[in-house]
Amino acid sequence: MYHELRIKIESLPYYDEIKNRLHFHGRKKLQESFEIGKNCGIGLSIIHPMSNSIESYPTKIFEYMASGIPTIASDFELYKTIVEEVHCGLNVPPLDSNALALAIRKLVLEKDLWQTYSNNGIELARTKYGWGNERQKLFDIYQKLLNT
Repeated sequence: MYHELRIKIESLPYYDEIKNRLHFHGRKKLQESFEIGKNCGIGLSIIHPMSNSIESYPTKIFEYMASGIPTIASDFELYKTIVEEVHCGLNVPPLDSNALALAIRKLVLEKDLWQTYSNNGIELARTKYGWGNERQKLFDIYQKLLNT
């Protein structure tokens, strides 16, 4: 799939104009991806509206938050509860390339907003969305299952 996508992108009529600004890393181990992410300014989680994606959390959003990378994500209601409501990024209609371009532009130009989203993401990953918080919930579920 990665190879097919790369061929599709390279066949775009404007590819030569942008190719020096694109980096395809392919699959990486988690720690390697965090190292790459340190050099990124914006994390994208633009998922097309399909039944299995609208109602499930994309792990990438949480990884971006933990890395302090503001996120631009699809504007599904579930994603909005993470990104917009906790102020760690922006949501856009996933099939609207103009809205995506405007969101990228906003985060590039508004450095204070970028920093606020970065700080909020780090804090929320640590206090609300990290495994430290979820551990007790998981233990409680196991305890209930063992008691039934």
